[in-house]
Amino acid sequence: MIEVGCTYRTGLLPHVFGHLDLIDVWEHTVDDFVAGAEEGLDAARRFADLGSVSIHSIGLSVGSAALAARPDHLRECRDVVRAFGADEISDHFAYSWVDGRRLHDFAPLWRVEEQLDLVVENVARIQDAVGVPLALENVACLFDPGGDMSMAEFANEVVRRSGCRLLLDISNLLINEANGLCATSAELDILDLDAVTGVHLAGGEEADGITWDAHHSPVPQSDLDWLRTLLPRMPNCRTIIIERDGRLQQGKEVVDDLRRVHAVVHEHEQRSALTTI
Repeated sequence: MIEVGCTYRTGLLPHVFGHLDLIDVWEHTVDDFVAGAEEGLDAARRFADLGSVSIHSIGLSVGSAALAARPDHLRECRDVVRAFGADEISDHFAYSWVDGRRLHDFAPLWRVEEQLDLVVENVARIQDAVGVPLALENVACLFDPGGDMSMAEFANEVVRRSGCRLLLDISNLLINEANGLCATSAELDILDLDAVTGVHLAGGEEADGITWDAHHSPVPQSDLDWLRTLLPRMPNCRTIIIERDGRLQQGKEVVDDLRRVHAVVHEHEQRSALTTI
């Protein structure tokens, strides 16, 4: 069964409270809980009692050596994941810490062997410390550092060497295509879709000729069309999360997006049922 949900944001609650039947799973950000000590763990346990959860991270920085210098953060993540009772944590194909400083945004990875070795080493460190599999998400980039591999080839090799999973952000992939950094069809023809356990969808924004991963607009129809195409090719996909971080006062748009995604999933499940008869 594929669960559909959205990011947990208190500003969304007034809009979605009357439509909780549309939310199978809430995505929580582990970074919101790691600094909360026992109170943070108690909050995680209470959220877990309310239903299914998906645990996302924005601070592991799998692409940098900084992770090795932050063992306390990994222990805190482990405690939060256990409090939630989660069986997976996700983060990004990127780095977000350099020399002990948090970057403003995710920096894309240089796709060369040295970077690949470091990512695989960090994935092993995370999975050993946190105690659950890690799923890595493709990021929206403002530039492409390049390398010896395509984005999909790099992701596949990390999966092969580390045993991690993939979180496919369809919107990020289409944003990269809009910015001239990749071809969506070519990337998806290469990507190991069997490794995908979750999907992210979000609304972007174009400004000054660049498309941004803004998380404050409705999910474009093009993203849903790709979801419809890809679902039969992702047999291990368990969750589809709508990301929303801005314009929360327009939360009705999220309710509409949840209905649209549920319709795509229902159509996919009906087709799958027919093929097994």
